[in-house]
Amino acid sequence: MSTAKLVISSTVIVLVAAAFAISGESPDATAASVAALKANLGNPAGLEVDEVRVTDTGVACIEYRVPNGTSGKIRGHAVVQRNEVLKSSSGDPFEKAWNEHCLGPRGGAQQ
Repeated sequence: MSTAKLVISSTVIVLVAAAFAISGESPDATAASVAALKANLGNPAGLEVDEVRVTDTGVACIEYRVPNGTSGKIRGHAVVQRNEVLKSSSGDPFEKAWNEHCLGPRGGAQQ
């Protein structure tokens, strides 16, 4: 590997690590939240995660799509705090959690 490529690769790694340090998030928090959602959904084949935002308090706001049984996808939203998963199909508890943690300036940083 050339010196220039090594310097660029090292710089990218440092910048990514700095971004996580500044935001207080870790890739592990994102992965754990997505894993909790997958388990809650029954590990569906074809799950597509469109966006994950993790708040300063560690709550993950996830936008996702799952196959609808035909050739389409159903959009969903989830709020994941530790292993508790509230999905958009959960009604009032989800709405309260989404409004409290995922909207406005509390909405976390996009992952």
